[in-house]
Amino acid sequence: MARRRRRTDTGTRGSSEPQTQEPRFARLLESAGIGGWLRRQRLEGWELDFYFPRERVAVEIDGYFHVTSETMARDNRKDIELEGLGIRVLRFTNAEVRVDPDGCLAKLRDTLAQRADGPEPAGALRVPVASLLDKPTSRRS
Repeated sequence: MARRRRRTDTGTRGSSEPQTQEPRFARLLESAGIGGWLRRQRLEGWELDFYFPRERVAVEIDGYFHVTSETMARDNRKDIELEGLGIRVLRFTNAEVRVDPDGCLAKLRDTLAQRADGPEPAGALRVPVASLLDKPTSRRS
């Protein structure tokens, strides 16, 4: 008789890959009554784990593979591009979501509150591109 592998909290059957905490974070948001978010939203070529469009806040849940230099560089590039669009990026590790869910939710709530009524995010371009193209440029000699 074949032995059945146990499922552990560190991964799926037969996998050594730690399980992502994204589903748990989604349940935390729901149980905390935090709404207005989209899951796995694509924006400007990036996939965001969680996105709050009204407040322009992205939440990324980073697993073990986010510690390689290549992945860290990609995450940094993603954060810079999103911040340039006026989107605030919060990053939590799997361990933070698992060990300190209340701390993660508190940081998110604070960020959402600041962004809900605050001034226009720095770096966000709000001028329609067409209006820039309609204006003639002048050169001074």
